Amino acid sequence: MAARWVSARVLVSVVTICHAGFVGAQSEPPNIIFVLLDDAGYGDFGSFHQNHREAAADRSRPFHLTPNIDSLARDGAQLRQHYCPAPVCAPSRASLMLGVHQGHANLRDSQFDKALEDNWTLPRVLKHAGYATCMLGKHGLQGVGESPEVWPTYPTTIGFDYYLGQVRHEDGHTHYPAHETYDPYNGTLVRKPVEVWENDTEISSQLHKCYSTDLYVARAKHWIVRHRELKSSQPFFLFISLPAPHAAFQVPTQAYPSGGGIHGGLQWLGTAGKMVNTAGGTIDSYIHPDYATASYDHDSNSSTGEIPWPDIYRRFATMMRRIDDGIGDLRQTLVELGIDQNTLVVLTSDNGPTEVSYLSESPPYGVDFFKNNGPFRGTKRQTLEGGIRMPAIAWWPQRIPAGQLHTQPSQFHDWMPTFADAAGLPSPARSDGVSLLPSLTGVGTQHPSLVYIEWQDQQVIFCDGYKGRRSPASATTPFEIYDVKLDLGESNNLANLTGYEPLQRLMQDRVLQVRRPSPDAPRAYDQQPIAALQAATVPGVDLQIFEKSYPYLPDFRFETPSSIGTAAMPGLEKLTRQDDIGVLYEGFVQISSPGAYTFHLSADTGAYLRIHEASVIDAGYNYASGTERSGTISLATGLHPFRLSYARQGAGVPRMSLEWSGPGFQRQQIPEAAWRRADTKSAAGGVRAFKARD
Repeated sequence: MAARWVSARVLVSVVTICHAGFVGAQSEPPNIIFVLLDDAGYGDFGSFHQNHREAAADRSRPFHLTPNIDSLARDGAQLRQHYCPAPVCAPSRASLMLGVHQGHANLRDSQFDKALEDNWTLPRVLKHAGYATCMLGKHGLQGVGESPEVWPTYPTTIGFDYYLGQVRHEDGHTHYPAHETYDPYNGTLVRKPVEVWENDTEISSQLHKCYSTDLYVARAKHWIVRHRELKSSQPFFLFISLPAPHAAFQVPTQAYPSGGGIHGGLQWLGTAGKMVNTAGGTIDSYIHPDYATASYDHDSNSSTGEIPWPDIYRRFATMMRRIDDGIGDLRQTLVELGIDQNTLVVLTSDNGPTEVSYLSESPPYGVDFFKNNGPFRGTKRQTLEGGIRMPAIAWWPQRIPAGQLHTQPSQFHDWMPTFADAAGLPSPARSDGVSLLPSLTGVGTQHPSLVYIEWQDQQVIFCDGYKGRRSPASATTPFEIYDVKLDLGESNNLANLTGYEPLQRLMQDRVLQVRRPSPDAPRAYDQQPIAALQAATVPGVDLQIFEKSYPYLPDFRFETPSSIGTAAMPGLEKLTRQDDIGVLYEGFVQISSPGAYTFHLSADTGAYLRIHEASVIDAGYNYASGTERSGTISLATGLHPFRLSYARQGAGVPRMSLEWSGPGFQRQQIPEAAWRRADTKSAAGGVRAFKARD
């Protein structure tokens, strides 16, 4: 087979990208609802895979239904190549909240219940845009402690105005938090009652017979209705983190209440012992009628007759259907309140499907019964597509045209800049993502997302549309290379073909250029020097100046500059004014000897330094004026691209200092000779690798 990947070195000049500013094109910013499921696979949404099984009419291939989710997908956009940051929940949720991939998140691997880094979060960003913020459901990112008073990153400390949910990771593994949970097959105790917190009050004793999906959907509806009554003009951000369908496959007490919306469907009653209108009957007893007597051709032989679905699969299908009913109920509530047209709803899952249910099943749960991972191989804890490719839907009737299928890769850290863009704000400089609104709305130019995954000894990078995957990962381990747009099962490793050697080198370099080591999650490649780039350069750096007041240090790449120019080196001498000003420096730093380099930065207000795409110094959040921040990075000899952002709000005297130390020399100012910029007159002025598809 002939290779279909080539590389070329092409000129890259400074490109100014205009921030879309969607709020300026509409009367008000949208409400935002983000619904995150736990362990739902790509194949668990009807429109993504289950409906194909239904249409095949093959009695040996059972299916379950999600009609309301399918309706949302038809009326919005389906993101068919959307990736979680890691194939387990805690790191995925951390990256979502922080707006960074796993190469920059402080919570990696299976670090359940670890505190988030004190930095920008989704709710903090949106509060700057005037949003009311609410979180419901599973958290698992709170840090050490036993109550909200001591948990360092309890939801109300990271930007949420209101929280109701199961805080600890394991507390989210039961769907009747007020009850001891018994294995329905042999009657053994599986889980004791767990805590549920409403802001600063533990309320599990009030939740008799409350099923977790019902509890959080009912509370979401009630919160939206009350918010519209009390603050009708204020946009809101509602994060619904459902524990289902993960863990103990428990089912509701009764059928979903009839109707829906403000007066029907699930209702929050707010009374101890009767908190929601389904808190009655027998816990863990209801199986949806579509599945109660379902059967299938277990041996693919119609002459032998069909057998009933095993109980564990009837339970899973009922759990998914309950989620689906809740999505329909929420949507009807938005319609009845008259806010559906300007509400952005995103629905996805935190990682691929699991084959663990915490029940003594017979047979054990397996993803092949429903093909929860869709057309892919792999499950939770694996970086095969089945473990990391998520079903994702975005619905915003006022802005997102119906019936779209988006196939370009994207990842969880893109939601922070997407929501900031929708709210009329830039993304923080901290974020690794890009706004997805140009693709979703058809307005503006969509910039490619950086898709990077690491988990324990597994590592994934997407380069020019190809997936690189290696396990165990070391600095020299070659990547398996797959064209996952065509090879859904990852069966054809292109790395074995002649002609893919440049892509292999690019992937091995790229995974070092986009990340920083974490002391709590050491990797075999942490100390490997980052490879330099080849480019034609001239002395100096490029700069862009922004005469504007920002609520925080923004990602200037997506802002429109007031002026552009060059300078001998990064500094504030060329600022056009002192107040409400920002500047972005870009270019290369020349490294003469390989080794570890430590950069030292101080400023009067916020600043941020990246080398390649790696975050070296973050002084962009909660930064005390004049405080020194430093970062160490291992660099090979040669040219390394950098991006240095600075911004100040209000009046004052701008100040910024940047120094370094490295192999064979003590701390000093970075010499002018070390700074280079692309030679725009040369055909080799910048560096970028690209692929050509035939």
